[in-house]
Amino acid sequence: MIKRSIKILLILLILAIVYIVYANYPRLNIMSGYSAKNMSSSVFLAGRDFEFTDNNDNNFPPIDIADDEVNYKSKSDTASVYGFMKRKAVYREGLGSVLVTDDFDESKPYLIPKRTKLNTNLPYPYGELKQKDTVFPNVDYVALQEVVSKTFSENEIEKTRAVLVI
Repeated sequence: MIKRSIKILLILLILAIVYIVYANYPRLNIMSGYSAKNMSSSVFLAGRDFEFTDNNDNNFPPIDIADDEVNYKSKSDTASVYGFMKRKAVYREGLGSVLVTDDFDESKPYLIPKRTKLNTNLPYPYGELKQKDTVFPNVDYVALQEVVSKTFSENEIEKTRAVLVI
């Protein structure tokens, strides 16, 4: 009687595991794709190292269970979740990091965009010249500095990279 109960329990456990894997398998594509793209952008575009990105940018559930492998020679990153659903992101000059499919040919040449910057001879924010008004009498600069300092120091928002005040 005990052996029969153990067999039934084992079968139910196996069925539960199969259902969980079946229900979550499509999510693995998103998890590994996000991890690969974010790691590739962080390492090859932003110049951060693997450890920093893994500990700070890809450290939230469920992305934190994805494993990344950075290939510095080919400027790519491959991520998977427990070895399943591998996704690859490659860095392309002028394009940034992009997710690629299994049939992607890395040896094939690609077009590099030629971006040109027009000189408008206008002050910021409409052009590249210095802004005309740099100090406004109605702005409390002490309070503004406190807010900006808190933005980078408080735990809830410690992943802030930049603050823009206009």
